[in-house]
Amino acid sequence: MVHGRTTYRFGWLVLVWLWTLPWLCSHAGEGVSPSEEQLKVAYLYNFTKFVAWPADAFAREDTPFHLCILGTDPFGPLLDSLAKKSVQGRPIVVSRLTGLSKENVCQLLYISASFVGDLSSFVSLLEGKPVLTIGEVPGFIQSGGMINFVRLQEHLRFEVHPDHLQKAGLKASAAMLQVAIVVR
Repeated sequence: MVHGRTTYRFGWLVLVWLWTLPWLCSHAGEGVSPSEEQLKVAYLYNFTKFVAWPADAFAREDTPFHLCILGTDPFGPLLDSLAKKSVQGRPIVVSRLTGLSKENVCQLLYISASFVGDLSSFVSLLEGKPVLTIGEVPGFIQSGGMINFVRLQEHLRFEVHPDHLQKAGLKASAAMLQVAIVVR
């Protein structure tokens, strides 16, 4: 059984890699491995494909998908290139936020490592809203975050807390959870 699960995980990773390979190659020189920032942006985009948002997460059928960054943007033009893509037929709008308020409209909120503040207070501001929160700081998941980037044995991985997603009305696909480090 372990062999089958390993094969499934490897197959899913290959599929994700194939989806993002053309995009990564256009943003890295030939023969150059993608940078950590390129991998994270590719993950952000792929998370939008493997997480389901409820219909009421969008005001109208033609409402754009809002991808927001809180804190210093570590991605720059890489992230802007996602504005040329779409999520479930919706164009992506990238926003860089200096703070968070109830007026912000985001379907995906990435909290930069530069963010200085009380994570649990901003997570409580989003409680019950269909906003996928992603971070890369220690304690992010424990503070109510949904996905956290981590480095394990020189590899970029991600933790997911499915219960936090469920409380926000979001659902991660089984394929995504198979390759994630699931935290409960």
